[in-house]
Amino acid sequence: MIRQLFNILRPKALLIVAMAAAGCSDDKTAGGGEMTFTGGDNLFECPAEGGTKDFSFFSRAGHWEIVPEDPGASWIDAWPAYGDDNGRTTLTVEPVGDAYGREMTLNITTANGVAGQIRVKQAGLSPEIKLNLTGQRIRVDITGTPVTVGVTSNVAWEAVVDEGDTWISLGETTETSQQFLFADNTDQPKRTGQISFRMVGGDFKVSVPVEQMDGNISFERAEKVSVARLLGEVQPDAEGHFELEENYAVEGWITSDFEHGNLPDSVLYVQDASGRGIKFVLKDKNEFLTPSAEQAGWYAQNRKVAVHMYGAEFRNDAEGNLCVIDFAASSVKRSTDEAPAALVAVALNDLGDLSQYANTVVRIAPVEFVTPYGGYAPFYEKESNDVETTEAEWAKNVKAGYRALFPHHTLAPHLVRDAKGNVAKLYFQRSFTQMYARNLPAGSGALTALVSKFRGEYILRIRNTEDDALSADAGTRFSTTLLQAGPWLAQDAVPAFAVGNTGDDRSSVVFSVYDDSNNFDVFPSSSGAIASYWLTTDVRRRHDIPFADEAEHYYSLNAKLWWNVTTHHSLVSSNDEVGEAFVIRTNTLRNATGALYLYLTGTSSKGGPGKMKIQWSDTTEDDLTKVKFEEIGTYDAPCINFTPYLYPYSFRLPDAMRGKRQVTILVRCAAETNAQHNNALVAATGTTRLGHIGIVEIK
Repeated sequence: MIRQLFNILRPKALLIVAMAAAGCSDDKTAGGGEMTFTGGDNLFECPAEGGTKDFSFFSRAGHWEIVPEDPGASWIDAWPAYGDDNGRTTLTVEPVGDAYGREMTLNITTANGVAGQIRVKQAGLSPEIKLNLTGQRIRVDITGTPVTVGVTSNVAWEAVVDEGDTWISLGETTETSQQFLFADNTDQPKRTGQISFRMVGGDFKVSVPVEQMDGNISFERAEKVSVARLLGEVQPDAEGHFELEENYAVEGWITSDFEHGNLPDSVLYVQDASGRGIKFVLKDKNEFLTPSAEQAGWYAQNRKVAVHMYGAEFRNDAEGNLCVIDFAASSVKRSTDEAPAALVAVALNDLGDLSQYANTVVRIAPVEFVTPYGGYAPFYEKESNDVETTEAEWAKNVKAGYRALFPHHTLAPHLVRDAKGNVAKLYFQRSFTQMYARNLPAGSGALTALVSKFRGEYILRIRNTEDDALSADAGTRFSTTLLQAGPWLAQDAVPAFAVGNTGDDRSSVVFSVYDDSNNFDVFPSSSGAIASYWLTTDVRRRHDIPFADEAEHYYSLNAKLWWNVTTHHSLVSSNDEVGEAFVIRTNTLRNATGALYLYLTGTSSKGGPGKMKIQWSDTTEDDLTKVKFEEIGTYDAPCINFTPYLYPYSFRLPDAMRGKRQVTILVRCAAETNAQHNNALVAATGTTRLGHIGIVEIK
């Protein structure tokens, strides 16, 4: 009982002692002796990322308020900010955005003046000055072409010339860039210097060495070599760098096309008769897009150019393509309209090994589109994109390169196939001015395209519609369609088969999640269209947008929750696997003797589906839950971040399927690997739409 009474009275006793101590304080603050902080602590030393701290004080001064010395300071908050006598407050400090840190004094005022103070000292971030240089130094050509360095920093900075101020000087300065000027070095030896970006009000700095090329090694004295020989001598070091020390020059034809926008405008491609191409990453693309009067017209496709290669720095780009970095227009010494004696594009009979043709334009014949429907840009469409929105957006964007309406769209793929069954991805950029110029040709023919490495594989890009010489005649296709469901031109009540379900042929497609009301959960949906973006003819003509005379527009089948789904109400085998399936049953392979390929297209409401898995069985069992299916393989859709467009898939089917009187094929969504936006998962579930699906035979 005594202990309980002591525990009750103890806090009050401590408060009386503390207040007595406050009365004996030596606090010299105005209104002195009125306030004492617990533990004598009135300092908040806050880290750069911000934080909170509690303060307690004892006071006999009556009402008090906390007032910062700078009333406009929004980065610090005190709560509560007022009270009577003894008090407690919590300070919350926001993160600081620079490396300088900051301080603030908060006065605790009473009727008698300032009775106490809380001091806040917030540390700054570690100072950073980041330069957008592609190498460890600034390399200057002989003529001294100016160099502009982009700067990102959390400090105020200034640029200085540490070494070489007799030939290096400062040009235009902005908040985010610094230009450097250089004297001509013709007939002079190589020289070096150094520039620095220094933090104002601190010791931090970033220094960069500068090197100007030997002015005695001229283009006129250079040895002309082929692109193939040049690339053969490039041996990158352990860090992937190589600097050419030989005085070489190359001559070749520009294979880039800045005009039609289906290649990045920050690179230039040149190719010669040796059958190899070289990629130049431009130091300043404006030198090439809007060249000087002396170089007007120099950088159009098919122009023959002479390039001085001495001192060129080679490096692999982010995708693994070897390229020359920091390429300046001053290295291009000549440009003419001279036509090549023979076709520059390398002639190929198939797509079997594109890896040896990186950065090279090739001509493959014959090829055909795996899914020859719609236009070059297979966009996912939304009901909100009405005529008014369409016209307004195009009026705004058409002058900026015929940009598509979808801001997340960067690259969209189609698949092309050769006569051996090899498949390659053909990509299109949103800035492609001819994306609506034609519908995909239904037949086969020659395709000219640039080869490059992308996401671990070698892909193709056409420069303009002239590269697409495929026939519109479907009779020229080298594949024979045995089965095809879709594409659907209207909202059909059932997924009808265009091929494979007449005469003696029997085929069906259902979704594996059984629905009591509809028998299967599949229905047409216009929101998953597989065609060019719908633009009215008058809008196309008003803004001079190249377009096909008969724009194609298709519907798709909608399946709810295709990925990351398990169910106890399924038509297929056990629920060991995540992801339900479209179920295809057909007898159309009974007479097949050639190689078989399954193809399909899909779109999604959530940015997926991503990875597709194919399984099969030759069972005649009606109850598929009793069947063990064999694996065929998986295929990743080439999705770029959250990009809502048509996803194409292609699978080589096992030879064991040939001659079977009946086969059952499961099309599963194995993972939502591409259902992402800014590298974050959009959703674990979502509706997926099947554009069409089919099987072809190639003999």
